[in-house]
Amino acid sequence: LAMCVFDAYAAKTRSTTPGLLQAVAALMLACKFQEVEIHMVEEFVYFCGERLAQSEILSAELQLCAVLQFDFAIPTAVDFLYCALQRLDWPNLFSVHRGMHKQAVMLAQYLCDLSLLSPTCAALPASLVASAALCLALACLRCGHWRNGSHGEGKQAEQYWTAGMEQATGYSRSQLRPAVEALQREHVQAYAELAHGSGGEARRSERYDMMRRKFGKSRFLGVLLTAPFETREATPHR
Repeated sequence: LAMCVFDAYAAKTRSTTPGLLQAVAALMLACKFQEVEIHMVEEFVYFCGERLAQSEILSAELQLCAVLQFDFAIPTAVDFLYCALQRLDWPNLFSVHRGMHKQAVMLAQYLCDLSLLSPTCAALPASLVASAALCLALACLRCGHWRNGSHGEGKQAEQYWTAGMEQATGYSRSQLRPAVEALQREHVQAYAELAHGSGGEARRSERYDMMRRKFGKSRFLGVLLTAPFETREATPHR
């Protein structure tokens, strides 16, 4: 939501380039909408290295409110993901997921968050990104309907997208392809660092630190260690 607010502000103030101050203000506004804990302004001052004063952040927050006219009800990819799951009556209509419906949802949410690091996904509708994240999550876990309704591994991630999912979301396999491919690339890079680069002499970048802190918690069912989907030749079902 913070990124949506930041992007909306940037789109309406083309004469100026938003920076750290506006980003912190957008994050503070998003926390007020979505966090269950109260975050004080002092926390934001601390986490930005005390480069900003409390008065600056509060003034920037007021400026964002004025420019956006308090319109912060901006649906994110995660919001669209859970709307799609509700329309799909998840998981009641998808018993073929072998009891992995919870892992699929958590992995899809993880991929939605990863999409924030992808310039390709940033230019796509949030609803499309959410659909692609669910499709890729099913492909990574090898669960769902494949080969137009029969069982077996698919060669492409889009093959895990069923006709029912297309009807519920309005997105076909071909429409999902650009977003799925972008998420695949980001997932491969994240997995290489988060699953294999956490120890020894490997240098950890700051790019995935937030993913590590958030999705490393047990309630996300170990999605950080879920291997990316790789395009492959289909194997005969037995």
